[in-house]
Amino acid sequence: MAKVTIRLFGAFRNYISDESVSLEIEETTTAREVRKSLENYFIKNAQNFDSKIIEESMLATDNAVLNLDDKIPVGETLAILPPVCGG
Repeated sequence: MAKVTIRLFGAFRNYISDESVSLEIEETTTAREVRKSLENYFIKNAQNFDSKIIEESMLATDNAVLNLDDKIPVGETLAILPPVCGG
Protein backbone atom coordinates (compact mmCIF):
# COMPACT_ATOMS: atom_id res chain seq x y z
CA MET A 1 0.00 0.00 0.00
CA ALA A 2 1.03 3.57 -0.64
CA LYS A 3 -0.24 6.91 0.52
CA VAL A 4 -1.30 9.59 -1.93
CA THR A 5 -1.97 13.20 -0.97
CA ILE A 6 -4.56 15.09 -2.99
CA ARG A 7 -4.66 18.88 -2.80
CA LEU A 8 -8.15 20.39 -2.80
CA PHE A 9 -9.19 23.51 -4.69
CA GLY A 10 -12.31 25.49 -5.48
CA ALA A 11 -15.65 23.88 -4.69
CA PHE A 12 -14.02 21.00 -2.80
CA ARG A 13 -12.96 23.46 -0.10
CA ASN A 14 -16.63 24.37 0.41
CA TYR A 15 -17.22 20.86 1.74
CA ILE A 16 -14.23 20.49 4.06
CA SER A 17 -11.75 23.05 5.31
CA ASP A 18 -8.65 20.88 4.86
CA GLU A 19 -6.21 21.85 2.12
CA SER A 20 -5.58 18.21 1.22
CA VAL A 21 -6.72 14.64 1.77
CA SER A 22 -4.49 11.58 2.15
CA LEU A 23 -5.66 8.19 0.93
CA GLU A 24 -4.14 4.71 1.10
CA ILE A 25 -3.94 3.17 -2.37
CA GLU A 26 -2.41 0.17 -4.12
CA GLU A 27 0.67 0.98 -6.19
CA THR A 28 -1.21 0.04 -9.38
CA THR A 29 -4.19 2.31 -8.69
CA THR A 30 -5.57 4.38 -11.57
CA ALA A 31 -6.85 7.94 -11.56
CA ARG A 32 -10.39 6.56 -11.95
CA GLU A 33 -9.98 4.50 -8.77
CA VAL A 34 -8.56 7.45 -6.84
CA ARG A 35 -11.53 9.59 -7.91
CA LYS A 36 -13.89 6.88 -6.58
CA SER A 37 -11.96 6.68 -3.29
CA LEU A 38 -12.04 10.45 -3.00
CA GLU A 39 -15.78 10.46 -3.69
CA ASN A 40 -16.28 7.90 -0.89
CA TYR A 41 -14.15 10.04 1.44
CA PHE A 42 -16.30 13.11 0.77
CA ILE A 43 -19.57 11.21 1.11
CA LYS A 44 -18.41 9.97 4.51
CA ASN A 45 -16.85 13.23 5.76
CA ALA A 46 -18.68 16.13 4.10
CA GLN A 47 -22.25 17.16 4.70
CA ASN A 48 -24.48 17.44 1.60
CA PHE A 49 -21.69 16.41 -0.79
CA ASP A 50 -22.74 16.37 -4.45
CA SER A 51 -20.91 13.49 -6.19
CA LYS A 52 -21.37 15.14 -9.57
CA ILE A 53 -18.44 17.46 -8.81
CA ILE A 54 -16.11 14.42 -8.71
CA GLU A 55 -17.43 13.16 -12.05
CA GLU A 56 -16.65 16.53 -13.65
CA SER A 57 -13.21 16.96 -12.06
CA MET A 58 -9.78 15.79 -13.12
CA LEU A 59 -6.73 14.65 -11.20
CA ALA A 60 -3.38 16.21 -12.01
CA THR A 61 0.27 16.02 -11.03
CA ASP A 62 2.41 19.16 -11.04
CA ASN A 63 3.18 18.44 -14.70
CA ALA A 64 0.10 16.90 -16.31
CA VAL A 65 -3.61 16.23 -16.12
CA LEU A 66 -4.15 12.49 -15.70
CA ASN A 67 -6.37 10.40 -17.92
CA LEU A 68 -8.78 8.17 -16.01
CA ASP A 69 -6.82 5.00 -16.83
CA ASP A 70 -3.39 6.47 -15.96
CA LYS A 71 -1.60 4.82 -13.04
CA ILE A 72 -0.99 7.10 -10.07
CA PRO A 73 2.71 7.97 -9.81
CA VAL A 74 4.11 6.69 -6.49
CA GLY A 75 5.19 9.48 -4.17
CA GLU A 76 3.50 12.20 -6.22
CA THR A 77 1.18 14.77 -4.69
CA LEU A 78 -1.93 15.16 -6.80
CA ALA A 79 -4.49 17.90 -7.18
CA ILE A 80 -8.21 17.47 -7.87
CA LEU A 81 -9.23 20.15 -10.35
CA PRO A 82 -12.91 21.04 -10.12
CA PRO A 83 -14.81 22.20 -13.19
CA VAL A 84 -14.61 25.90 -13.85
CA CYS A 85 -16.46 28.25 -16.10
CA GLY A 86 -15.66 31.69 -17.25
CA GLY A 87 -17.05 34.44 -19.27
